[in-house]
Amino acid sequence: MRNELVSAEHVNQELDKLPVAQEVAVAWASQPADAFEVIQNRKGILVNDEIVSITSKGYSLVQHKDALRPVIDGLTVTGSSDFRFSFYADNHKAFMNVLIGEGFDTVRYGFSVVNSYDRSTSLRYGFQSFRKTK
Repeated sequence: MRNELVSAEHVNQELDKLPVAQEVAVAWASQPADAFEVIQNRKGILVNDEIVSITSKGYSLVQHKDALRPVIDGLTVTGSSDFRFSFYADNHKAFMNVLIGEGFDTVRYGFSVVNSYDRSTSLRYGFQSFRKTK
């Protein structure tokens, strides 16, 4: 999924396009001819037919859509529909930037969210600002 600025009315359509992960059992065999044995204290994270991570049973899977939704819900509750957003997502991570305003000297500001299925980063919410370029 590409990273491009899109207006607020398209946010729900874009959230529905994000990759969805599922938890699966993990099994192994010491030799190719041996029977597989399920590993009891581990689970796999499967995204689009790709195992992206092997986790402990205590790992809590958070879908990208569920991780990004609180920022959109917060803006909706405040009555704000004048924002732009961008997503980037693949089987491993999702990034979202929501631009809610522009300050002095072409500085834009808003919120950022990062989520990963591969455990490379924790679920993070933040405030972001950057300079608008032509």
